[in-house]
Amino acid sequence: MTTSEDYAMRADMMRQWSLDCERIVLLQDQVTAIQVKLEESHQENAVLKSQIEALRRDAETHRNRFVDLEVQLSERDEAIKQLRSRNNAPEEPEDAKPSLPLRPTSESLQAAPVQIKAPPVCDHRGSKSVASTSRVASATAKPEIKGEEETVSTTAGGPQTYVTLPPEPRLQELKAFPQFVPPVDQGAIFSRMFLSANLGGSIQPLIVGIANSQKPLAVKCGIKKFLCPNLKMNPWCPLQPGQHGFMFVGLGNESETFREPEELNLFLSVPPPSGNLEVSYLGLYEAVRVEALTPAEWGTLSSTVQRSYVDVTVSRYANVATSNRPRLALKVQEDYDSGRLSVPCVRLVCKGFDEGLNAGLLEAQSRERTWLNSGPDRRKRPRLDS
Repeated sequence: MTTSEDYAMRADMMRQWSLDCERIVLLQDQVTAIQVKLEESHQENAVLKSQIEALRRDAETHRNRFVDLEVQLSERDEAIKQLRSRNNAPEEPEDAKPSLPLRPTSESLQAAPVQIKAPPVCDHRGSKSVASTSRVASATAKPEIKGEEETVSTTAGGPQTYVTLPPEPRLQELKAFPQFVPPVDQGAIFSRMFLSANLGGSIQPLIVGIANSQKPLAVKCGIKKFLCPNLKMNPWCPLQPGQHGFMFVGLGNESETFREPEELNLFLSVPPPSGNLEVSYLGLYEAVRVEALTPAEWGTLSSTVQRSYVDVTVSRYANVATSNRPRLALKVQEDYDSGRLSVPCVRLVCKGFDEGLNAGLLEAQSRERTWLNSGPDRRKRPRLDS
């Protein structure tokens, strides 16, 4: 090979190498562009995933809301049917109508009364005093109650479709205790906030401990704890002062409560059609745990009460994501229906009525109303207890 041919071959190789280098640079630029687009696609995919998750959560929320609305609509339709049937039904004679609220009739009180000595009464103007003989209350068995599914008027003044009477065996259990006849037929209406301001404690729990937050009235009456069950969660509660009943307490940290009898003041909390809970004082009650509800007894509760109790059970025992709660609620409902889970039950027997406590609350309520009705220039915050 001549020198000129060797040079020519080397020149061709150099040109080819130069072209290859240009192609490599072009391919690297293309790879870089593809990597940039791939990264952008990953970011867009992450954004889309978060949007899909948010839409899924919204759909779950709307589905739960839809189920709630369906239940409310069903209950409203049922209430309308009941009202229409009552309006279309022939007028019953007075002696055939059941007497509500469930209190002893004058005829039932003609029986030989059992004497119950009233407990120590709190004098809201001083210390505790023992009730005089004039405050000895007579007691008798409750009048017979007909209809286990009968809707009962509440202390709020109107019928609540979720309130049903306990089954007959539970009613017979309550009839074994003498009926305490209180000095009032119906308690005054307060609010949970009012009780917190005048007795102490929080506005949410059913068992309200106030040992470390007693207000003056609670100190004078010797109250360190009281009960405030919500009727919507406890439809077997007493509805009027002096009545006996049951409440459903014992989930989670409350599972060991009332293994031994305790005497506590009872306030019934009733959800009104709108606004804050309405609370009334019913008296001093002995609370003790009894047999849990059977599946048959669970079945007598309204769908509203069952749904509320299932939701409380899920919230007490399950630390799960919101999206999984509806599925878990269905499982808990099935467990209650089958008896794998049972509702804990506490019997409430009225033992007395603290007239001093009731009078102190009424006096505080009167002072509060006077203060609210006074002009803004003359307002002066009322004292919690005189």
